[in-house]
Amino acid sequence: MSRWSCILLGASAALAVALPCRAAAGPPVPTPASCHAVTWWNYRQPGAGADPGASSPSFQPRTGAELGASSPSLALGPVGVRALSMAGGSLIGGRLEETLFRSELRLERGGAARGAWLGAGMQQGSTSQRAAGRAIFDAGLWAMPRGLAISLGIQHRNEVIPTAGRWTLIGSPDSASSFLSFEPQSSRAASVTTVEPELRWSRGRFDLELSGGLAIGDRIIPARWERAGVSWWPQRAFAITVSAAAGVPPWLTLVPSARSGLLIGMRVEPTRVFIPRERASAEHPRASQPLRMRSMGRDRTGFALRLPDARRVEMRGDFTGWEPLVLAGTGSGWWEATVQVAPGLHEIEIRVDGGDWRPPPGLPTTLGAFDSQVGVIVVK
Repeated sequence: MSRWSCILLGASAALAVALPCRAAAGPPVPTPASCHAVTWWNYRQPGAGADPGASSPSFQPRTGAELGASSPSLALGPVGVRALSMAGGSLIGGRLEETLFRSELRLERGGAARGAWLGAGMQQGSTSQRAAGRAIFDAGLWAMPRGLAISLGIQHRNEVIPTAGRWTLIGSPDSASSFLSFEPQSSRAASVTTVEPELRWSRGRFDLELSGGLAIGDRIIPARWERAGVSWWPQRAFAITVSAAAGVPPWLTLVPSARSGLLIGMRVEPTRVFIPRERASAEHPRASQPLRMRSMGRDRTGFALRLPDARRVEMRGDFTGWEPLVLAGTGSGWWEATVQVAPGLHEIEIRVDGGDWRPPPGLPTTLGAFDSQVGVIVVK
């Protein structure tokens, strides 16, 4: 491992441990399992997704698919533990061009608004000409301020880098017996560290993503790449995506859809979580105090809301299957209910006296399943 790799990984590991301890007290927020599937059609430039030297026209279409999943984040003392896996591949002219399989175990510390991770795993990547398995180590930070999702990841791994063929003069230049010898293309292992910042912004049915990366390591020229994409979600779990990437080194093992070129695809993500926004202006005007929550044990959560002049108060959310639940009045202006809620991020709405469904007061909001603003709660 190079000196810069050691410095970057050491700094990111220190941040992963120290920063969230100051930013978010208490245990990590358990988050639910997730999964996604992506298929795409892509144009790439020569050599942008295959080994250098391979003959190809100026642009070449390819198709591919990816499947990814992650387990729930399970609390283990002061940190959370999560398992992630991903498989993907791409085709050119009916021929398998490259594949990637990755599995990883991560330790997470923080909450829904910010946090950090430290992980280790294995990945197996291959192209039509080579295959290699390697260990990966990564660390990073995330934050979700003002409707944005920002992350910075640092990853270290060994890569197999192709080297171009070269001519070598054998003997003295003045000797009649000297001759040229050609060494064909080969490959070598290199220790590589990548730094990858990413920003995602959501507005209604659209997501905008900007990301990039820098790869450094021993015996390699530092490489930089950029990527921008937009996703349109006509349905809650289905999106059409368009993105473009440039500068991605052909030897760098990334997910196949991150290669240089123009990409048009579809994404299915049943467990998609929208980015929370600032406190809603649409919260119910008759509520005199913020929604109160407390743990009742055995994954049961108590909700309480003060609405002194209400005659009927209902609540619904993803934890009720979006079926309305009538809260019980206490006679002092408070309305209460106890519900079975799994740990993680959840969406919630309230309705007073048969009016409109609105976010409870005092909560961040996001775009819900019915294209309206809903409240976001975190259950630990």
